[in-house]
Amino acid sequence: LSPDGKTLYVNNTYDDESWWNVDSDKDNWVWAYDVNEDGTVSNGRAKFQLYLTPDVLDRKGKSSSADGMTIDADGNVYVATQIGVQIFSPKTDSLIGIINLPVMPVSCCFGGDNFDELYIVGYTCVFRVKTNVKGLVYPLQ
Repeated sequence: LSPDGKTLYVNNTYDDESWWNVDSDKDNWVWAYDVNEDGTVSNGRAKFQLYLTPDVLDRKGKSSSADGMTIDADGNVYVATQIGVQIFSPKTDSLIGIINLPVMPVSCCFGGDNFDELYIVGYTCVFRVKTNVKGLVYPLQ
C-alpha cells in the first residue's frame, strides 16, 4: 500500500510462460489500484514498467520474476526482479534505479534499528543495504 493507504500496488510475476498456469494480460508492469472506502479496489492501471534482461526478452516467456515488494516512507516502490531490486517513484512514474546483486533477489523489506536498512533475500543468501530513506511502517491496528 502507498503511505496514505489509498493505492494498492501489485506486481506481475509471470506472463506468457508455457510452464506456468497463469495467462496474464498485464505484461511486465507493477499495477496500481485505487483503494475504496469499503476496502475494495478499482481503477487498475499500469504504473511502473519492469525492466527485462535480453535472456528474458529472447525467449517466448516474458517473466520479470517480480516477487517481493516493499515501500519506503517517501512512497517509492522496491521490487525484487531477475535483474535486481528495481526502485520506482510514484511521483514521476519512473525508475529511480536498480540495486544489482550477484544473485537474483526474491524478496525485500526494510528493517534495522532505525528502519533504514533494506534486507534483500536471494535463494541462498541475505543482503543488507544501508539506505538514505526509511522504510514505511504501518501502525498496528
